[in-house]
Amino acid sequence: MLPADTSRANKFIYIYPSAYAKFWKGEYDAITSQGSMRQYVNQYIEYFYHELTPNSSGQAADLWRCDAVFNFTRHVVFQLARMDANKQPVAVLGFGSLARAFGLATERLVSLLNEYFRPKNLSFFDPEDQALVKATNTLDVVRHIITETDASTVLSHLGWWMLQVYAPIADNRFFVQKYGSAEKVELLRPLFCETQVESSFKLLLLVTHMDVHFRSQQQRNIHDLLTSVREAALAEYKKSHLPADVKKLLTEKLRRVRINLWPRPPFRSAAQLHQIYSFEYASKKTMLDYWISERRGNAALIGSSAYFEDKRLPHGNSKDTFSYDSILDTVSLSMAAVHEPFYYTDDDAFGAINYGGLGASFAMTLQEGLESDPALRTAVASHASSGASHGSESLPWGAVIGNDTKGSPLLELGPLFLPAFRAFQSKMRGAGSLNAGRFSPAKVFFVNFCHSQTRVRASFDCNAALQAASDFVSAFDCERGSNMNP
Repeated sequence: MLPADTSRANKFIYIYPSAYAKFWKGEYDAITSQGSMRQYVNQYIEYFYHELTPNSSGQAADLWRCDAVFNFTRHVVFQLARMDANKQPVAVLGFGSLARAFGLATERLVSLLNEYFRPKNLSFFDPEDQALVKATNTLDVVRHIITETDASTVLSHLGWWMLQVYAPIADNRFFVQKYGSAEKVELLRPLFCETQVESSFKLLLLVTHMDVHFRSQQQRNIHDLLTSVREAALAEYKKSHLPADVKKLLTEKLRRVRINLWPRPPFRSAAQLHQIYSFEYASKKTMLDYWISERRGNAALIGSSAYFEDKRLPHGNSKDTFSYDSILDTVSLSMAAVHEPFYYTDDDAFGAINYGGLGASFAMTLQEGLESDPALRTAVASHASSGASHGSESLPWGAVIGNDTKGSPLLELGPLFLPAFRAFQSKMRGAGSLNAGRFSPAKVFFVNFCHSQTRVRASFDCNAALQAASDFVSAFDCERGSNMNP
Protein backbone atom coordinates (compact mmCIF):
# COMPACT_ATOMS: atom_id res chain seq x y z
CA MET A 1 0.00 0.00 0.00
CA LEU A 2 1.34 3.41 -0.92
CA PRO A 3 1.32 6.38 1.45
CA ALA A 4 -2.05 8.09 1.59
CA ASP A 5 -0.69 11.65 1.34
CA THR A 6 -0.66 11.79 -2.47
CA SER A 7 -2.34 14.48 -4.48
CA ARG A 8 -4.95 12.13 -5.91
CA ALA A 9 -8.00 10.59 -4.30
CA ASN A 10 -7.38 7.16 -5.81
CA LYS A 11 -5.90 4.39 -3.73
CA PHE A 12 -2.80 2.59 -5.01
CA ILE A 13 -1.41 -0.86 -4.47
CA TYR A 14 2.29 -1.46 -4.98
CA ILE A 15 3.62 -4.45 -6.95
CA TYR A 16 7.36 -5.04 -6.87
CA PRO A 17 9.72 -7.86 -7.96
CA SER A 18 10.46 -10.94 -5.90
CA ALA A 19 13.13 -10.38 -3.25
CA TYR A 20 14.11 -14.05 -3.26
CA ALA A 21 14.25 -14.93 -6.97
CA LYS A 22 18.04 -14.59 -7.22
CA PHE A 23 18.57 -16.91 -4.25
CA TRP A 24 16.34 -19.57 -5.80
CA LYS A 25 17.96 -19.14 -9.21
CA GLY A 26 21.23 -20.08 -7.53
CA GLU A 27 19.57 -23.19 -6.10
CA TYR A 28 18.25 -24.23 -9.52
CA ASP A 29 21.56 -23.41 -11.23
CA ALA A 30 23.18 -26.08 -9.06
CA ILE A 31 20.84 -28.73 -10.51
CA THR A 32 22.59 -29.19 -13.84
CA SER A 33 21.53 -32.61 -15.13
CA GLN A 34 18.41 -34.70 -15.56
CA GLY A 35 19.77 -37.11 -12.96
CA SER A 36 20.32 -34.42 -10.33
CA MET A 37 16.85 -33.02 -11.01
CA ARG A 38 15.32 -36.50 -10.67
CA GLN A 39 17.12 -37.02 -7.35
CA TYR A 40 16.01 -33.59 -6.08
CA VAL A 41 12.34 -34.20 -6.90
CA ASN A 42 12.35 -37.82 -5.71
CA GLN A 43 13.30 -36.82 -2.18
CA TYR A 44 10.11 -34.78 -1.92
CA ILE A 45 8.00 -37.47 -3.57
CA GLU A 46 9.25 -40.18 -1.21
CA TYR A 47 8.48 -38.08 1.85
CA PHE A 48 5.19 -36.42 0.91
CA TYR A 49 3.74 -38.77 -1.72
CA HIS A 50 4.01 -42.30 -0.33
CA GLU A 51 1.63 -43.75 -2.93
CA LEU A 52 4.08 -43.10 -5.74
CA THR A 53 6.38 -46.10 -5.29
CA PRO A 54 8.65 -47.60 -7.98
CA ASN A 55 6.17 -50.44 -8.57
CA SER A 56 2.97 -48.43 -8.64
CA SER A 57 0.94 -48.26 -11.82
CA GLY A 58 0.93 -44.98 -13.64
CA GLN A 59 4.32 -44.08 -12.22
CA ALA A 60 5.69 -42.71 -15.48
CA ALA A 61 2.78 -40.33 -15.98
CA ASP A 62 2.91 -39.12 -12.37
CA LEU A 63 6.66 -38.55 -12.53
CA TRP A 64 6.25 -36.69 -15.81
CA ARG A 65 3.78 -34.33 -14.15
CA CYS A 66 6.19 -33.76 -11.24
CA ASP A 67 9.01 -33.04 -13.67
CA ALA A 68 6.80 -30.64 -15.62
CA VAL A 69 6.00 -28.66 -12.48
CA PHE A 70 9.69 -28.58 -11.52
CA ASN A 71 10.69 -27.24 -14.95
CA PHE A 72 7.85 -24.72 -14.95
CA THR A 73 8.92 -23.40 -11.53
CA ARG A 74 12.54 -23.17 -12.62
CA HIS A 75 11.52 -21.21 -15.71
CA VAL A 76 9.45 -18.74 -13.64
CA VAL A 77 12.30 -18.28 -11.14
CA PHE A 78 14.78 -17.56 -13.94
CA GLN A 79 12.41 -15.01 -15.48
CA LEU A 80 11.98 -13.19 -12.16
CA ALA A 81 15.70 -13.30 -11.35
CA ARG A 82 16.64 -11.63 -14.64
CA MET A 83 14.76 -8.47 -13.75
CA ASP A 84 16.60 -5.33 -12.78
CA ALA A 85 13.97 -3.10 -11.22
CA ASN A 86 16.22 -0.03 -11.34
CA LYS A 87 16.45 -0.21 -15.15
CA GLN A 88 12.79 -0.69 -15.92
CA PRO A 89 9.98 1.80 -16.36
CA VAL A 90 7.39 2.25 -13.66
CA ALA A 91 3.83 1.67 -14.82
CA VAL A 92 0.51 2.74 -13.37
CA LEU A 93 -2.35 0.44 -14.31
CA GLY A 94 -6.04 0.73 -13.66
CA PHE A 95 -7.55 -2.22 -11.84
CA GLY A 96 -9.15 -3.29 -15.13
CA SER A 97 -5.76 -3.70 -16.81
CA LEU A 98 -4.33 -5.40 -13.74
CA ALA A 99 -7.27 -7.81 -13.60
CA ARG A 100 -6.75 -8.77 -17.24
CA ALA A 101 -3.06 -9.46 -16.51
CA PHE A 102 -4.19 -11.95 -13.87
CA GLY A 103 -6.95 -13.39 -16.06
CA LEU A 104 -9.69 -12.05 -13.79
CA ALA A 105 -12.77 -9.90 -14.17
CA THR A 106 -12.23 -6.44 -12.68
CA GLU A 107 -15.04 -6.98 -10.17
CA ARG A 108 -13.43 -10.22 -8.99
CA LEU A 109 -10.04 -8.53 -8.43
CA VAL A 110 -11.64 -5.67 -6.49
CA SER A 111 -13.62 -8.16 -4.41
CA LEU A 112 -10.47 -10.14 -3.50
CA LEU A 113 -8.56 -6.99 -2.54
CA ASN A 114 -11.41 -5.79 -0.34
CA GLU A 115 -11.74 -9.19 1.30
CA TYR A 116 -8.07 -9.84 2.04
CA PHE A 117 -6.00 -6.67 1.70
CA ARG A 118 -8.05 -3.72 2.92
CA PRO A 119 -7.09 -2.21 6.29
CA LYS A 120 -10.08 -1.55 8.51
CA ASN A 121 -9.39 2.19 8.55
CA LEU A 122 -9.42 2.42 4.73
CA SER A 123 -12.45 2.82 2.51
CA PHE A 124 -13.28 0.04 0.06
CA PHE A 125 -11.28 -0.43 -3.12
CA ASP A 126 -13.18 0.33 -6.30
CA PRO A 127 -12.50 -0.24 -10.03
CA GLU A 128 -11.10 3.29 -10.44
CA ASP A 129 -8.19 2.59 -8.08
CA GLN A 130 -4.79 1.79 -9.52
CA ALA A 131 -1.72 -0.42 -9.22
CA LEU A 132 1.81 0.90 -9.33
CA VAL A 133 4.15 -1.69 -10.85
CA LYS A 134 7.83 -1.08 -10.13
CA ALA A 135 9.14 -3.59 -12.69
CA THR A 136 6.76 -4.06 -15.60
CA ASN A 137 8.42 -7.34 -16.60
CA THR A 138 6.72 -8.81 -13.53
CA LEU A 139 3.48 -8.60 -15.48
CA ASP A 140 5.09 -10.39 -18.43
CA VAL A 141 5.80 -13.33 -16.13
CA VAL A 142 2.19 -13.24 -14.93
CA ARG A 143 0.92 -13.21 -18.52
CA HIS A 144 3.14 -16.19 -19.32
CA ILE A 145 1.68 -18.11 -16.38
CA ILE A 146 -1.91 -17.18 -17.24
CA THR A 147 -1.86 -17.64 -21.01
CA GLU A 148 0.47 -20.62 -21.43
CA THR A 149 -0.22 -22.72 -18.35
CA ASP A 150 -3.29 -24.67 -17.22
CA ALA A 151 -4.79 -24.10 -13.79
CA SER A 152 -3.72 -27.48 -12.38
CA THR A 153 -0.06 -26.75 -13.19
CA VAL A 154 -0.28 -23.35 -11.49
CA LEU A 155 -1.78 -24.94 -8.36
CA SER A 156 0.89 -27.65 -8.41
CA HIS A 157 3.53 -24.95 -8.85
CA LEU A 158 2.28 -23.15 -5.73
CA GLY A 159 2.30 -26.38 -3.75
CA TRP A 160 5.78 -27.29 -4.98
CA TRP A 161 7.00 -23.80 -4.11
CA MET A 162 5.71 -24.09 -0.56
CA LEU A 163 7.34 -27.50 -0.15
CA GLN A 164 10.75 -26.24 -1.21
CA VAL A 165 10.60 -23.24 1.10
CA TYR A 166 9.20 -24.92 4.19
CA ALA A 167 10.01 -28.64 3.97
CA PRO A 168 13.10 -28.17 6.21
CA ILE A 169 10.65 -27.64 9.07
CA ALA A 170 9.22 -31.11 8.49
CA ASP A 171 12.46 -33.07 8.07
CA ASN A 172 16.14 -32.30 8.57
CA ARG A 173 17.07 -34.06 5.32
CA PHE A 174 15.60 -31.17 3.38
CA PHE A 175 18.08 -28.84 5.06
CA VAL A 176 20.90 -30.91 3.65
CA GLN A 177 19.24 -30.94 0.25
CA LYS A 178 18.69 -27.18 0.30
CA TYR A 179 22.12 -26.11 1.58
CA GLY A 180 24.34 -28.88 0.22
CA SER A 181 25.99 -30.48 3.25
CA ALA A 182 25.43 -31.42 6.88
CA GLU A 183 28.14 -28.93 7.90
CA LYS A 184 26.32 -26.01 6.26
CA VAL A 185 23.09 -27.18 7.84
CA GLU A 186 24.56 -26.93 11.32
CA LEU A 187 25.58 -23.34 10.58
CA LEU A 188 22.33 -22.26 8.94
CA ARG A 189 19.68 -24.06 11.01
CA PRO A 190 19.70 -21.48 13.85
CA LEU A 191 19.29 -18.64 11.34
CA PHE A 192 16.51 -20.47 9.51
CA CYS A 193 14.61 -21.16 12.73
CA GLU A 194 15.16 -17.61 13.97
CA THR A 195 13.84 -16.05 10.78
CA GLN A 196 10.82 -18.39 10.79
CA VAL A 197 9.90 -17.33 14.30
CA GLU A 198 10.82 -13.70 13.75
CA SER A 199 8.76 -13.37 10.60
CA SER A 200 5.72 -14.57 12.55
CA PHE A 201 6.22 -12.39 15.64
CA LYS A 202 8.15 -9.49 14.15
CA LEU A 203 6.36 -6.61 15.87
CA LEU A 204 6.45 -8.33 19.25
CA LEU A 205 10.17 -9.10 18.94
CA LEU A 206 11.09 -5.62 17.72
CA VAL A 207 9.16 -3.89 20.51
CA THR A 208 10.71 -6.20 23.12
CA HIS A 209 14.14 -5.52 21.65
CA MET A 210 13.52 -1.78 21.81
CA ASP A 211 12.47 -1.99 25.46
CA VAL A 212 15.64 -3.87 26.39
CA HIS A 213 18.23 -2.03 24.30
CA PHE A 214 16.83 1.32 23.20
CA ARG A 215 15.10 3.52 25.71
CA SER A 216 13.63 6.83 24.59
CA GLN A 217 16.93 8.73 24.81
CA GLN A 218 18.75 6.18 22.66
CA GLN A 219 15.97 6.29 20.08
CA ARG A 220 16.25 10.10 20.01
CA ASN A 221 20.03 9.89 19.61
CA ILE A 222 19.68 7.59 16.61
CA HIS A 223 16.92 9.75 15.13
CA ASP A 224 19.06 12.88 15.54
CA LEU A 225 22.07 11.20 13.91
CA LEU A 226 20.11 10.04 10.86
CA THR A 227 18.31 13.38 10.55
CA SER A 228 21.58 15.30 10.69
CA VAL A 229 23.03 13.13 7.90
CA ARG A 230 19.99 13.76 5.71
CA GLU A 231 20.19 17.51 6.36
CA ALA A 232 23.90 17.48 5.51
CA ALA A 233 23.12 15.63 2.27
CA LEU A 234 20.49 18.24 1.45
CA ALA A 235 23.00 21.05 2.01
CA GLU A 236 25.60 19.31 -0.18
CA TYR A 237 23.20 18.64 -3.04
CA LYS A 238 21.97 22.22 -3.02
CA LYS A 239 25.55 23.28 -3.80
CA SER A 240 25.79 20.89 -6.76
CA HIS A 241 25.97 22.00 -10.39
CA LEU A 242 22.94 19.97 -11.44
CA PRO A 243 20.31 21.62 -13.66
CA ALA A 244 17.78 23.56 -11.59
CA ASP A 245 14.86 21.24 -12.39
CA VAL A 246 16.88 18.12 -11.52
CA LYS A 247 18.12 19.72 -8.32
CA LYS A 248 14.57 20.66 -7.36
CA LEU A 249 13.33 17.09 -7.87
CA LEU A 250 16.34 15.73 -5.97
CA THR A 251 15.80 17.95 -2.94
CA GLU A 252 12.06 17.23 -2.95
CA LYS A 253 12.70 13.49 -2.90
CA LEU A 254 15.28 13.88 -0.15
CA ARG A 255 12.87 15.86 2.03
CA ARG A 256 10.22 13.17 1.52
CA VAL A 257 12.49 10.31 2.56
CA ARG A 258 11.13 8.35 5.49
CA ILE A 259 13.11 5.98 7.66
CA ASN A 260 11.74 2.54 8.50
CA LEU A 261 13.35 1.28 11.71
CA TRP A 262 11.08 1.40 14.77
CA PRO A 263 7.50 0.12 15.01
CA ARG A 264 5.06 3.03 15.18
CA PRO A 265 3.78 4.00 18.67
CA PRO A 266 0.30 2.41 18.28
CA PHE A 267 1.97 -0.99 17.88
CA ARG A 268 4.17 -0.72 20.96
CA SER A 269 1.50 -1.11 23.64
CA ALA A 270 1.20 -4.42 25.46
CA ALA A 271 -2.57 -4.44 24.93
CA GLN A 272 -2.23 -3.97 21.17
CA LEU A 273 0.45 -6.66 20.88
CA HIS A 274 -1.66 -9.07 22.91
CA GLN A 275 -4.58 -8.47 20.57
CA ILE A 276 -2.41 -8.99 17.46
CA TYR A 277 -0.88 -12.26 18.66
CA SER A 278 -3.82 -13.73 20.56
CA PHE A 279 -4.43 -16.59 18.15
CA GLU A 280 -4.59 -20.16 19.47
CA TYR A 281 -1.38 -22.19 19.41
CA ALA A 282 -1.04 -25.92 18.85
CA SER A 283 -0.59 -27.97 22.00
CA LYS A 284 1.24 -30.76 20.20
CA LYS A 285 4.93 -31.25 20.72
CA THR A 286 6.37 -31.02 17.22
CA MET A 287 7.82 -27.86 15.74
CA LEU A 288 5.82 -28.54 12.59
CA ASP A 289 2.48 -28.45 14.44
CA TYR A 290 3.46 -25.29 16.28
CA TRP A 291 4.66 -23.65 13.07
CA ILE A 292 1.39 -24.47 11.28
CA SER A 293 -0.69 -22.97 14.08
CA GLU A 294 1.19 -19.68 14.21
CA ARG A 295 1.17 -19.42 10.41
CA ARG A 296 -2.60 -19.78 10.45
CA GLY A 297 -2.80 -17.13 13.14
CA ASN A 298 -0.70 -14.73 11.11
CA ALA A 299 -2.72 -15.45 7.97
CA ALA A 300 -5.76 -14.11 9.82
CA LEU A 301 -3.96 -10.76 10.17
CA ILE A 302 -3.68 -10.21 6.40
CA GLY A 303 -5.21 -6.88 5.47
CA SER A 304 -5.14 -5.50 9.00
CA SER A 305 -3.12 -2.45 10.04
CA ALA A 306 -0.77 -4.80 11.91
CA TYR A 307 -0.15 -6.71 8.67
CA PHE A 308 0.93 -3.56 6.82
CA GLU A 309 3.05 -2.38 9.74
CA ASP A 310 4.76 -5.77 9.78
CA LYS A 311 5.47 -5.56 6.03
CA ARG A 312 6.81 -2.01 6.37
CA LEU A 313 9.60 -3.10 8.72
CA PRO A 314 12.53 -5.31 7.73
CA HIS A 315 13.19 -8.13 10.17
CA GLY A 316 16.43 -8.25 12.14
CA ASN A 317 18.00 -10.82 9.82
CA SER A 318 17.02 -9.02 6.64
CA LYS A 319 19.40 -9.76 3.79
CA ASP A 320 19.93 -6.02 3.32
CA THR A 321 20.84 -4.20 6.53
CA PHE A 322 20.17 -0.93 4.68
CA SER A 323 17.88 -0.59 1.64
CA TYR A 324 16.33 2.24 -0.38
CA ASP A 325 12.97 2.20 -2.16
CA SER A 326 12.70 4.81 -4.90
CA ILE A 327 8.92 4.45 -5.21
CA LEU A 328 8.03 4.88 -1.56
CA ASP A 329 10.96 7.25 -0.89
CA THR A 330 12.06 5.24 2.13
CA VAL A 331 15.28 3.95 3.62
CA SER A 332 14.72 0.76 5.62
CA LEU A 333 17.14 -0.27 8.35
CA SER A 334 17.07 -3.69 9.95
CA MET A 335 17.65 -3.80 13.70
CA ALA A 336 21.19 -5.00 12.98
CA ALA A 337 21.93 -1.47 11.71
CA VAL A 338 21.76 -0.02 15.23
CA HIS A 339 24.19 -2.50 16.73
CA GLU A 340 27.94 -2.98 16.47
CA PRO A 341 29.85 -2.28 14.28
CA PHE A 342 27.46 0.37 12.95
CA TYR A 343 26.28 1.85 16.23
CA TYR A 344 27.66 1.78 19.79
CA THR A 345 25.49 3.01 22.63
CA ASP A 346 28.61 4.15 24.53
CA ASP A 347 30.48 5.84 21.68
CA ASP A 348 32.87 8.15 23.55
CA ALA A 349 34.79 9.36 20.47
CA PHE A 350 32.57 12.45 20.04
CA GLY A 351 30.24 10.28 17.90
CA ALA A 352 32.97 9.49 15.36
CA ILE A 353 32.36 5.73 15.56
CA ASN A 354 28.62 6.03 15.04
CA TYR A 355 28.82 8.62 12.28
CA GLY A 356 31.45 6.51 10.50
CA GLY A 357 29.30 3.39 10.89
CA LEU A 358 25.55 4.03 11.02
CA GLY A 359 25.75 7.56 9.61
CA ALA A 360 27.96 6.69 6.64
CA SER A 361 26.00 3.51 5.86
CA PHE A 362 22.76 5.50 5.86
CA ALA A 363 24.35 8.20 3.68
CA MET A 364 25.68 5.63 1.20
CA THR A 365 22.33 3.84 0.95
CA LEU A 366 20.52 7.13 0.44
CA GLN A 367 22.97 8.50 -2.12
CA GLU A 368 23.33 5.28 -4.11
CA GLY A 369 19.55 5.05 -4.21
CA LEU A 370 19.18 8.63 -5.40
CA GLU A 371 21.94 8.29 -8.00
CA SER A 372 20.13 5.35 -9.62
CA ASP A 373 16.60 6.62 -8.90
CA PRO A 374 14.47 6.21 -12.06
CA ALA A 375 12.68 9.56 -11.66
CA LEU A 376 15.94 11.46 -11.29
CA ARG A 377 17.62 9.60 -14.15
CA THR A 378 14.65 10.38 -16.36
CA ALA A 379 14.90 14.06 -15.41
CA VAL A 380 18.63 14.12 -16.20
CA ALA A 381 18.10 12.38 -19.55
CA SER A 382 15.22 14.70 -20.44
CA HIS A 383 17.29 17.77 -19.60
CA ALA A 384 20.26 16.49 -21.58
CA SER A 385 18.15 15.79 -24.66
CA SER A 386 16.00 18.91 -24.70
CA GLY A 387 17.53 21.42 -22.34
CA ALA A 388 14.02 22.19 -21.17
CA SER A 389 12.98 22.67 -17.59
CA HIS A 390 10.13 20.47 -16.40
CA GLY A 391 7.79 21.13 -13.52
CA SER A 392 7.54 18.58 -10.74
CA GLU A 393 4.94 15.87 -11.17
CA SER A 394 1.82 15.71 -9.03
CA LEU A 395 2.87 12.31 -7.67
CA PRO A 396 6.30 11.48 -6.24
CA TRP A 397 6.88 8.82 -8.87
CA GLY A 398 5.19 10.74 -11.67
CA ALA A 399 8.37 11.76 -13.48
CA VAL A 400 9.31 8.18 -14.27
CA ILE A 401 5.99 6.61 -15.23
CA GLY A 402 6.23 5.02 -18.66
CA ASN A 403 9.87 6.00 -19.14
CA ASP A 404 12.55 3.36 -19.61
CA THR A 405 15.72 4.47 -17.79
CA LYS A 406 17.93 1.84 -19.41
CA GLY A 407 20.96 3.69 -20.75
CA SER A 408 20.09 6.91 -18.93
CA PRO A 409 23.04 8.52 -17.14
CA LEU A 410 23.44 8.07 -13.41
CA LEU A 411 23.70 11.12 -11.21
CA GLU A 412 27.07 11.79 -9.63
CA LEU A 413 26.54 13.34 -6.21
CA GLY A 414 30.07 13.13 -4.81
CA PRO A 415 31.82 10.83 -2.31
CA LEU A 416 29.32 8.48 -0.71
CA PHE A 417 30.57 9.06 2.84
CA LEU A 418 30.53 12.86 2.53
CA PRO A 419 27.06 13.69 3.99
CA ALA A 420 27.88 11.67 7.12
CA PHE A 421 31.28 13.32 7.48
CA ARG A 422 29.78 16.81 7.04
CA ALA A 423 27.14 16.00 9.68
CA PHE A 424 29.91 14.82 12.01
CA GLN A 425 31.90 18.01 11.36
CA SER A 426 28.87 20.06 12.31
CA LYS A 427 28.44 18.07 15.53
CA MET A 428 32.12 18.58 16.41
CA ARG A 429 31.98 22.36 16.22
CA GLY A 430 33.09 23.73 19.58
CA ALA A 431 33.95 20.25 20.90
CA GLY A 432 37.58 20.15 19.79
CA SER A 433 39.71 19.73 16.69
CA LEU A 434 38.58 17.18 14.14
CA ASN A 435 42.15 16.18 13.26
CA ALA A 436 43.89 16.60 16.62
CA GLY A 437 45.80 13.72 18.16
CA ARG A 438 47.18 10.37 17.11
CA PHE A 439 43.67 8.88 17.16
CA SER A 440 41.80 11.96 16.02
CA PRO A 441 37.99 11.91 15.66
CA ALA A 442 38.36 12.13 11.87
CA LYS A 443 40.62 9.06 11.81
CA VAL A 444 38.18 7.12 13.99
CA PHE A 445 35.36 8.08 11.61
CA PHE A 446 37.18 6.67 8.58
CA VAL A 447 38.40 3.55 10.38
CA ASN A 448 34.87 2.56 11.37
CA PHE A 449 33.58 3.59 7.95
CA CYS A 450 35.85 1.01 6.32
CA HIS A 451 35.26 -1.60 9.02
CA SER A 452 31.46 -1.37 8.94
CA GLN A 453 31.20 -1.26 5.13
CA THR A 454 32.97 -4.60 4.82
CA ARG A 455 30.13 -5.99 6.94
CA VAL A 456 27.61 -4.62 4.44
CA ARG A 457 29.52 -5.83 1.37
CA ALA A 458 32.47 -8.21 1.55
CA SER A 459 33.71 -6.81 -1.77
CA PHE A 460 33.88 -3.23 -0.47
CA ASP A 461 37.18 -1.58 -1.47
CA CYS A 462 38.03 0.99 1.18
CA ASN A 463 41.05 2.38 -0.69
CA ALA A 464 39.02 2.96 -3.85
CA ALA A 465 36.25 4.68 -1.87
CA LEU A 466 38.62 7.06 -0.08
CA GLN A 467 41.43 7.60 -2.57
CA ALA A 468 42.07 11.31 -3.15
CA ALA A 469 39.17 12.30 -0.89
CA SER A 470 40.32 15.60 0.64
CA ASP A 471 38.83 14.91 4.08
CA PHE A 472 40.56 11.53 4.30
CA VAL A 473 43.86 12.94 3.01
CA SER A 474 43.71 15.69 5.62
CA ALA A 475 42.82 13.30 8.46
CA PHE A 476 45.74 10.95 7.77
CA ASP A 477 48.12 13.60 6.39
CA CYS A 478 48.75 11.55 3.25
CA GLU A 479 51.83 12.66 1.35
CA ARG A 480 51.33 14.15 -2.08
CA GLY A 481 52.09 11.50 -4.69
CA SER A 482 51.25 8.60 -2.38
CA ASN A 483 48.72 5.93 -3.35
CA MET A 484 45.92 7.59 -1.36
CA ASN A 485 46.86 11.12 -2.47
CA PRO A 486 48.04 10.74 -6.07
